[in-house]
Amino acid sequence: MTVTENFRRSKENIIQSFNFTDIAEGTGIVRFSGYNHQEDTVDGYSLAQNTLYSQVIQSSSNSTSSAYVREMDLDFDVKFNLSKRVKGLAKVNFTFGAGDGSADNAGDNFMVVNLRHFDGTTEKHIASGATNVISNTPTAIVSQTANMEFDISTLQEFKKDETLRLNMEYFTKRTGANNHVIAFSHDPKERDPTTPMASSDPSELTIDIPFILDL
Repeated sequence: MTVTENFRRSKENIIQSFNFTDIAEGTGIVRFSGYNHQEDTVDGYSLAQNTLYSQVIQSSSNSTSSAYVREMDLDFDVKFNLSKRVKGLAKVNFTFGAGDGSADNAGDNFMVVNLRHFDGTTEKHIASGATNVISNTPTAIVSQTANMEFDISTLQEFKKDETLRLNMEYFTKRTGANNHVIAFSHDPKERDPTTPMASSDPSELTIDIPFILDL
C-alpha cells in the first residue's frame, strides 16, 4: 500500500512574532511603537517593533489662531515585506499636552488619529477617531494620555511593500491673547517628556494591530 504524505504549505503567520493572540477572534496582535528619525536632511516618522530611541521625544508646535487649525499632521509608517491581512480591534495609546503657563496663554486642543492603507500611490481610509478636548489656561498646563480603539470590521489586505500608516493630527485654537505650546510624545524608550507634558506622563506612542491567524 502506498501512503501519501501531505505537507502543509508554510504560512507567513507561522513565523510572525505576536505580542499576544486572541484565539476566539482568530487574530495575533503585534505592537508597534512610533518614533522620529533623520532621513537625510528632513525628519522621518516610522513604526517599529524594536524599542528604539526616538531622535526627539516629542513633536511640538505653537497655537497661533483663534479658530481651530490643524497644526501638526504626521505619518508614522510601517512597510510590510510580506503580504498581511488585518481585521479586528486596533488600539492606539499616546500622550498629548498644551500650554506653557505664561500670561494670557489659553486654548482648546484635541487630536485626531487616522489609520490608513498606503499602496505607494494612494491612501485608503481604514478608521479614525478624535480625543477629548483639553483646555489650557495661564495657570494650568494640561496633558492627557489617550487610549483609543478602532474596530477594523472590514478585512484589510496588504500586499508586499504596501504600508500601514498611523496618521496623527493635532488641532488647536488660541482662546487667550497669546500663543501657546502644543505637543505629543513618541519615544519607544519612554524617556521623560517635557512641557507641556509632565515628566511623569507616558511618552510612548503605540498601536496594537490585529493580524489574521491561519489556524
